[in-house]
Amino acid sequence: MITINSHLSLQPITLDDQERLLELMQEVYPAAYGHFWKDDCSWYLNHIYSLESLKKDLATPQSHYHFILYKNETVGIFKYIYNQTYTPLSPLKGLKLHRLYLHPSVQGKGIGRGIMQYGEQLARKLDYKIIWLDAMHTHTQAQLFYKKAGYVKTEFQLLPFDLLKDEHRKMWYMHKMLPSPK
Repeated sequence: MITINSHLSLQPITLDDQERLLELMQEVYPAAYGHFWKDDCSWYLNHIYSLESLKKDLATPQSHYHFILYKNETVGIFKYIYNQTYTPLSPLKGLKLHRLYLHPSVQGKGIGRGIMQYGEQLARKLDYKIIWLDAMHTHTQAQLFYKKAGYVKTEFQLLPFDLLKDEHRKMWYMHKMLPSPK
């Protein structure tokens, strides 16, 4: 368990947590992204949070996957990956914030900000010069949150998922340069 503050902690996800992870994401993901899909987003959820996908994620040594606990209640997930090349500024490598999803009932309570600050502290501790993430082009609320945290858009990529509606295929690379320690 990683304690971020008195109300916020991270619990590592294991293979035994796959059903719990899928159930949580079936609650969390559709509220923000369900309308991006031609189906009800079940294909994506069942694909990304399947036992096979979780095995791959957990077998990657640089990948770290956690449940987010707020006041000891599981309210979301956070995944980050060490030593990831930031394609727009290649060969620059840093910490990628890969998945950060929160239950709608706890948004606005400072949890996302706390998780983002934890990620930055971790990146600095590892002496990375950059921290980065991907943000859906049409999810302006998320982009605004990241912009307020100091992230800037660099360029975009197009997502290849067949069931993703065409107008939602654009994904921005967003990054934040980290100052060197003094």
